Amino acid sequence: MSRYELTDEHKDIIGEVGNIAMGSAATALSQILQEEVLITTPVVELVKVVDLEEQFPVPCLVCEINYITGLSGSNVLILNQDDAKLIASLMIGEDISNDLQADELALSALGEAMNQMMGSAATAMSKFFATEVIISPPDVQVNLVREGSGFFSEFSGSDDVVEVLFQMTIGDLLESTMVMIIPLEFARSMSDNLLTELTEEPVADPEPKKVELQEITPEPKPVVHSAAIANGGEKMHHQFDFEVLKDTTLKVRVVLGRTEMTMAQILALGKGSIVELDRLEGEPVDVFINEKKVAAGEVVVAGEQLGVRITEFVAEH
Repeated sequence: MSRYELTDEHKDIIGEVGNIAMGSAATALSQILQEEVLITTPVVELVKVVDLEEQFPVPCLVCEINYITGLSGSNVLILNQDDAKLIASLMIGEDISNDLQADELALSALGEAMNQMMGSAATAMSKFFATEVIISPPDVQVNLVREGSGFFSEFSGSDDVVEVLFQMTIGDLLESTMVMIIPLEFARSMSDNLLTELTEEPVADPEPKKVELQEITPEPKPVVHSAAIANGGEKMHHQFDFEVLKDTTLKVRVVLGRTEMTMAQILALGKGSIVELDRLEGEPVDVFINEKKVAAGEVVVAGEQLGVRITEFVAEH
């Protein structure tokens, strides 16, 4: 096999990895945009860089992802600039009419969206590869997809790369194509490793040893302590010693209040900014133990530290 070939098995595995990764990324983007985001099962092809130049004749949003743990390599996501503007507009709550390259706020919002998406994708890939996959923060730029430009600076126009095409919809607002480009060497290495794991023959169990049977005299059963016998000895109820739990550590947190903010409001925060919460002065705060609300209370000062005085417990439902 030449170094520029991909078998159908390679394509299937690369497509499955992309499907798992971008499925998780779509869920993350849905939460960010508060819109349903669907990304379809991908189509995997081997293309030349010069073909990408014809496919993307104008500047696009190019997001480069570098893997630092679990996998060794990098890839890029490419999105039409107008589609990227729509995503940024939904995040910051205002229309973007300027060139995306010149809109620092929009690029910051898109960088955060890609960070959340690809972080979620890396978590999903960790489960698939059965090893921790960690990425560096994605590098988001508006670039031409050209030989010698950005991610493609190490490729010539005649070099082959793996193109993974995803159809993406965002509610009723957008139907578009998101493209992932993977260097051929990285794609082959990743899929070869998975193919090896799938085709490895299980190690045969050693031949069972012959065991001579001997007569064994049963020992008396031990006496069970901390037990009560009821109903004529038919049932035995063991008593649990709760003393053993007294040193168990539980996570306790106090929630002063919550609020919702747009991405534009969050990006505008600075030193001295005030964030208003959904709670009035004097209202009780919530006390949680292991993520379950158990009580309400009021904030007090205990020496040089803050504390909370319990005012009521939450009844169990």
